[in-house]
Amino acid sequence: MGRVTHSLAASPASHTGKTYWLTGPELISNYDVAAVLSELLGRTITYTELSFDENREAMIRAGVPAPIAEMNAQAFSLTADGDAEWVTDDVPAVLGRPARSFAQFAADHATAFS
Repeated sequence: MGRVTHSLAASPASHTGKTYWLTGPELISNYDVAAVLSELLGRTITYTELSFDENREAMIRAGVPAPIAEMNAQAFSLTADGDAEWVTDDVPAVLGRPARSFAQFAADHATAFS
């Protein structure tokens, strides 16, 4: 995202009043993310979908304040229900190059995942 910010900072007038929905080049599920990381790291990474209550309670147990845990759990539920299943051309339009896939991003930052 740093390059998008830099582009916007370099010529903010052309972006005034615009909203950008930054996505990768394709839809990817959390199960897909686990598969990419499994291959990259050479070990099995498993994604397990949690219910709203399971998400909220896990965050509260981890020290997240209850109101924030509630909002985060709601966001996770919306995503699980397909609310984030869209792809835009905003990244290529702003950067002037194709958006990176998650697989490329993960490969570029493999040390952060190990």
